[in-house]
Amino acid sequence: MANQGHTVASIATNGGTDLNDIAVFVRVIEAGSFTAAARQLGVPKSSTSRRVRQLEDALGVQLLQRSTRHLGLTDAGREYYARVSSALAGVQEAHAAVAELQDRPRGTVRLVAPSEWSGWILAPIIAMFVEQYPDISIDLSLTDRQVDLLREGFDLGLVAGPLPDSSLVTRTIRTIDSGLFASQAYLDRHGVPTSVDDLAAHQFIVRRPGPTNRLSITHAGGTDTIVVTGRVATDDRGFVYEAVRAGLGIGVLPRKGCAAHLGLVPVLPDHQLPGFPIHLIHPALRHVPQRVALFGDFLFAHLNPDGEGLCARAAAEAAADVR
Repeated sequence: MANQGHTVASIATNGGTDLNDIAVFVRVIEAGSFTAAARQLGVPKSSTSRRVRQLEDALGVQLLQRSTRHLGLTDAGREYYARVSSALAGVQEAHAAVAELQDRPRGTVRLVAPSEWSGWILAPIIAMFVEQYPDISIDLSLTDRQVDLLREGFDLGLVAGPLPDSSLVTRTIRTIDSGLFASQAYLDRHGVPTSVDDLAAHQFIVRRPGPTNRLSITHAGGTDTIVVTGRVATDDRGFVYEAVRAGLGIGVLPRKGCAAHLGLVPVLPDHQLPGFPIHLIHPALRHVPQRVALFGDFLFAHLNPDGEGLCARAAAEAAADVR
């Protein structure tokens, strides 16, 4: 074996190395043995050993200390591995990115979102997306429970309120203001509240837990905290909208966003309830698949009420209807 005093700089400029040999060397280190690396690569153990020896010969240094029981890195091997492992990951990432550019985006994107966003928010956005990208499929799960994106295999998630995991990559759309809404039919039957005190005489669609619901309502004179009641209670946000639309009572719904209250009437429109932020999240990956990136950008653009997408247009239409 040649002199081990070669610097990494001289190793890196050696033109006789084979990228496949480097890849096998990295796999051997990460797998912990020639046998495990060969199993992962689906080749004979002798092939992995030969590849690493070819790399050592080309570099003129010994990278590994071998024994019947132990496989270890030499000082040169340790430094070489630190450099080439990250470089190899970059090459693989570049290959994946270029491969996607050569082909139409395709595959399935798995999205999880709150149940309240089923038909009247996500359906029209997804419809536009799949029409624009016919080779991409969307697998949507709707739930109000906290989801582990990585463990459960989701590519993207929409979260209303506090984030469950700070390690996720997050794009915050904005804080959505909440207000009180009712159907015109309900107000025709029960009258239109003109003050916070009037709300005590009205039915509400109550969010669990508990048979009552405490609301903080802000207006020009300050903030009032009241307890509202109703004969209909639910733990599903989407049902609140449907129940309000059916005339079962007053409900707390977003003021803007995708204008879930289209067709509904604002109750005490000058009063405001606490809002909640909307986050678009995905796992921290070195390479985000093109189909995921495309759908994530599409969602962000159309959910943003301050942009020019579907939700911004719906919010503008709703505001015009109120006026």
